[in-house]
Amino acid sequence: AYEKYFKMLAMHLPRGAVEQKMIADGVDPSILDNPPGNSSDPAVEGKGHEWVNKVGSELNKIEDPHHRNQAFKRLSVVERTHYNDTIKQQYYDLADRLEHNTPEEREAYWAALDPAQKRTFDDVIAQRQSAPAPAPAPASISSRYSGLVARGSNVSPGR
Repeated sequence: AYEKYFKMLAMHLPRGAVEQKMIADGVDPSILDNPPGNSSDPAVEGKGHEWVNKVGSELNKIEDPHHRNQAFKRLSVVERTHYNDTIKQQYYDLADRLEHNTPEEREAYWAALDPAQKRTFDDVIAQRQSAPAPAPAPASISSRYSGLVARGSNVSPGR
């Protein structure tokens, strides 16, 4: 039921626009604060790291990038978001673990892997470090519009 709103966010529509659409549809916009990977979401319930690793393994078997992308797009928006969020979290956890290693140990770790994995890791960690601070919770509708003059009013200063 909420998938279309998460899809709007995935299409990079502004969060405020998605919230307005949700309000117009009579849906509580606070659901956006509940990540799709949350166990309360039936589309991803029970799909933990094992599911993500299985999906990743199946996708990696597809050599043609176009076909791999098509296979990924066949997942629901919620599943794709859950998959991406889980992968990012795995990279964050890896960064935290590697932080405690010496530079030589980190270098040896990355030397044993495909350079593309290191580039992806660097990209994800760079996004994490440059991410803006979370936005404050939206004000209620009544407080947003409480000082506005009604539309169509012909009142002007000095008359």
